[in-house]
Amino acid sequence: IHFKGHYHGNKKSIQFRESRKFFVKIHESFISHLILLNGNLANEAEKSNITACETNTSLIGEAKDCNIHHCNTNIYLIERNAINCSINFCHTNTALISEFADHCTISDCLVTLKEKNRASIRIFSEFSGISRILRNKSIVQRCFIIYN
Repeated sequence: IHFKGHYHGNKKSIQFRESRKFFVKIHESFISHLILLNGNLANEAEKSNITACETNTSLIGEAKDCNIHHCNTNIYLIERNAINCSINFCHTNTALISEFADHCTISDCLVTLKEKNRASIRIFSEFSGISRILRNKSIVQRCFIIYN
C-alpha cells in the first residue's frame, strides 16, 4: 500500500503473524501514535512527519525529507539511509540509522546497546550507535549511547 494522508493510530497495537511492512511507501503524510508488533511502518518514507510510533523491529527502511519524533524501536529506527531528516527524542536498542545519515539533524535521542544486540551492529566508526556514516553537514546533538 502506498499511503498519502493522515493516520492516527490512537496507541492501538497492530500485530503481524510474520514480519512485514504496514505500508510500502508513505509520502507527504502524517502518521502518529501507532504501535506495530512484528512489522515495520514502511519500506520508504518521503516528506512525512512520523510521531510517537513504536515497533519491536525497525521502523522505516529508508527516509528522505522526514521529521521523526518520539519514536521507539527495538532494532534500527531507519534500516538503511536517512537523507535530509530531522530525528528527535527517539529511542532504539541498536543504532538509530543502519547505514548513512546525509544532511540530517539528530538530537535528544537515546540508544541502548544491550549485550545481546552488540553483535548485530555494524561498528565502523566513532558514530556507531547513531549511524554508520554521517555526511554532508549532518548534526548530532545531545544524544546518549548506553552500553549495558
